[in-house]
Amino acid sequence: MKKIVLVDIDETIVTNYDDWKKYYKDVTGAEIDFDNNETVNDALITHRADPLDYWRKPDLYDNKEPILEAERVINMYRDEFDFVFVSNSFAEHTQSKRRFLKKFFPGIPFISTDQKGYVKCDIAIDDRHHYLRQIRDKQPDVECIQIKAPYNNRHDDCHFMDWVEIDAFLFNNR
Repeated sequence: MKKIVLVDIDETIVTNYDDWKKYYKDVTGAEIDFDNNETVNDALITHRADPLDYWRKPDLYDNKEPILEAERVINMYRDEFDFVFVSNSFAEHTQSKRRFLKKFFPGIPFISTDQKGYVKCDIAIDDRHHYLRQIRDKQPDVECIQIKAPYNNRHDDCHFMDWVEIDAFLFNNR
């Protein structure tokens, strides 16, 4: 039986970080601090603008390209692992995300949820430690891989890797 690999989407196989930072600055005139959710709340109060509207664009993923190494690695190991994309999505952009996945990763299932811990898997790849912790709490034996990103920190309970390192990890765990 093939191992199931749960893969997040945002900042894991496609980047939105720089575009959201630019959008936030255009809307508020301020720099967003992704390590401090209060900056988003401050924008709502101070500027009467919701910088999360970036995530409500119905065409958010229509012109996006996957991270090259992510696309290569996932497609290279499709015969050896069962991949499933699991992402917390705004309703407004979910169809755009589905179109993106169908274009670059046809046939891989997609689940939209913020309760990733309930999705059975053997390996989980995500940029957010919060979700990996949620998965580990429900499934203690899952191998958790936190994608390196500009806004996250290493957590000792997860492997901390980029897609080149994930390639080697999957190769060794077939």
